[in-house]
Amino acid sequence: MILDKFRKKSCQPLPRVGICWKPGTGTVLPLWVDVDKGVRHGDIITGPKTHAEYWEECRLNGNLDIFRDSLRKAYFTMPRVRVVYNTVKDKFYVYHADNLKGNGIVDILRSFALPIDKTVFEIDLDYCNYDKELESESWYRSDLAAFTSIVGTVRTEKSDQGYSHGWVMKNITMLESLKALRLFLDNKEEIINLILESKNNEDCKKKLESKYSFTDIQADVILDCKIKWLCEFDRNKLDKEIEDWSNILI
Repeated sequence: MILDKFRKKSCQPLPRVGICWKPGTGTVLPLWVDVDKGVRHGDIITGPKTHAEYWEECRLNGNLDIFRDSLRKAYFTMPRVRVVYNTVKDKFYVYHADNLKGNGIVDILRSFALPIDKTVFEIDLDYCNYDKELESESWYRSDLAAFTSIVGTVRTEKSDQGYSHGWVMKNITMLESLKALRLFLDNKEEIINLILESKNNEDCKKKLESKYSFTDIQADVILDCKIKWLCEFDRNKLDKEIEDWSNILI
């Protein structure tokens, strides 16, 4: 079978196909499946739903409550991404809006576990009709539900078969991100000054890792979020959230 090469030969996760929204840091409301479980349309393998279908499902389930009111009016308000696999060309295609650059590309590669040498990024004009006037606004409400959605990880319980590598890595990433937020709140003024005084992101990351023992993931989370937005989080609720995430990894 043409997809046998993607089946697990190690602890690495399978590449995924599907959709998400990508207004900023991380992948928002991702809906993906492993490539060997995707839906076939001729030579193309894609995810199970369109953005419009999944947006309506999220609206009915209350999952859109993480966004500010102005962003809930339609599925095309925010920039969108679709990942498909072309079985003939043996490549993954990432169709995206015109805002996907630099770290945003890395986010997609990581989130969908895509092989760099077999992935093509293409701007799709249909996905470029998002509301650009809202780009200067904060995309999310300042609460932990919004933060966990931005990081792109959903807390899940251990399955009957035990822990999978993908399950463990996704939850560890989320826990690290929450701890990064706590480190920021505990040292808010010093870290803000450090960010402002740094030459660039790489310089700032080195300082965060050296002075506050941030990991590479933690430094990225802080630098990818707006300072004003980070400052608004409730420290007590954050402690409870970290405790909950820690418990599921025990």
